[in-house]
Amino acid sequence: MVVRISKIALWLLLVVAISAITIIITIFSLAQGIHEVFPYLYIAPIILVSYAFPKRGVLYSLGLGSCFLVLVYFFNIFDVAMLTISTAWFYVIVSVGAVTS
Repeated sequence: MVVRISKIALWLLLVVAISAITIIITIFSLAQGIHEVFPYLYIAPIILVSYAFPKRGVLYSLGLGSCFLVLVYFFNIFDVAMLTISTAWFYVIVSVGAVTS
């Protein structure tokens, strides 16, 4: 029996997998107190979505950026500097989605 997977399903699987890995790494990094590296990981799934589904890149980057912001606010509620930097990163993430789409 041969299973055929369409290109769209393959792209969706890839995007969901990379987004899930990015969110898991973010949770692990925030729980360990590592704040310098993980925001860059959000660029890869946004570029993939913008390449595979150009009309949905901005909306996806807005959703993924919101997820990033919620995670940072949840783990660092009393760190004003980290909240400010993360809010700026939110705008960077959404801008990358807008530019690449």
